[in-house]
Amino acid sequence: MRKIKVLALLLALCLMVGVTGCGSKEDSALGASDVSAPEEQPVETNAQDTTAALTAGEDTISAGVYIINIMTGINEAGSKAVTINPLISSLDEVLATDLDGISASDYIKEFASAASARQLATHKKFVELGLTLSESDISTYENYARSIYAQSGDLYRATGVSEQAVMDYNRLSLESYQVFQHLYGEGGEYDATIEEKRATFDENYNLAEMLVFYKIDTTTYEPLAEDLLAEVEIQAEDYYQRALSGESMADLLFDKASSELGEGEELPERGSDEEYYMVVDKVDNGYYYPSVLIEHLNTAENDSIAKIEDEHYIIVVRKLSSDSASDELISNYYSQMLPTVKAQEYSDLATSWSEELSITYSADVLNTFTPEKVVADTNAYDEALAAQNEAAQSAASESAATESSASESSASESAASESAASESAASESAAG
Repeated sequence: MRKIKVLALLLALCLMVGVTGCGSKEDSALGASDVSAPEEQPVETNAQDTTAALTAGEDTISAGVYIINIMTGINEAGSKAVTINPLISSLDEVLATDLDGISASDYIKEFASAASARQLATHKKFVELGLTLSESDISTYENYARSIYAQSGDLYRATGVSEQAVMDYNRLSLESYQVFQHLYGEGGEYDATIEEKRATFDENYNLAEMLVFYKIDTTTYEPLAEDLLAEVEIQAEDYYQRALSGESMADLLFDKASSELGEGEELPERGSDEEYYMVVDKVDNGYYYPSVLIEHLNTAENDSIAKIEDEHYIIVVRKLSSDSASDELISNYYSQMLPTVKAQEYSDLATSWSEELSITYSADVLNTFTPEKVVADTNAYDEALAAQNEAAQSAASESAATESSASESSASESAASESAASESAASESAAG
């Protein structure tokens, strides 16, 4: 879905899962500080920045932020629509689809209004709790917004979203993240007990100790020669038998690392057993742990030792009960899972706060910036961009053709000159 993919660029605005209803594990951390800000210029604004879409007391959500929520709603609707009809290929087709018993347009409007109300409510909760954003926090969301707008500003402008609106959206997301952490983080009102944290850990992860032996050359990624592979297999079997005989996996890991030291290299001191524990996702994410390991750990008994392999690795692995892990380790991983496991609960809580507010919705804004208008603006931008790219390609082709023609002409003239010179030389020779 080409145009849905274009619109999906807007989802980079989300700073964390559950705060504004979008995001993923990968962009849940406040990683915006890693984004290099473009050279600072005056913040770009438009009329939507000073036009209130929602108002509650002295606080407002601007029309620009509301448009971003419409965009996010369109993306959500697109995701739902393609599950109904996988052949959908445009935003117009998304709007023509009924979702959850209502039109896609109404679904998107409800989504945007609810998201905006939650933003308003969480901003008020942020102030009520006495929370503040540090200078570093402010720099983070401003730089992140500038970077996003530098990359996709033309698309935002086409839909009526200014750079200021992107900043405001990110500020609201960061405030909501702070509220979330205050309530659900360690010591917060909704902090989980260690038993609940262990149960959540067990739902998402396996704990293990392992030794990994490579069946490939780790520099070229090519399979090892047969003689080298045979040596690796013998080594893996030896460590496997030692593990079965009761030797500590941490000791075996330390022993293996010692045997592989290069000249002049030294190992750090042997740490606690827990320092060698590996935490493995129960869901195969396709990019870190091999599938054969995940599948084994999902079905293996606690404290069992096995030797498993695929085309790349031989792994000697011992599955551990999470009871082997300290409260600190479990709590650290739980904090990483928080934005995902508590996303819906927090969203529901923010909704309840918004329902306690007396919110005024601007009919002018909601009737002007509709899903249909945003889709039409996005389509127009997409078509203009395609035409611009086509013109650029056409100009490049014409330029290449002109250069080729000039080169051929130059070559022809050179050949004619050489021919004339040869004839002249032949005449002089004959005359002599």
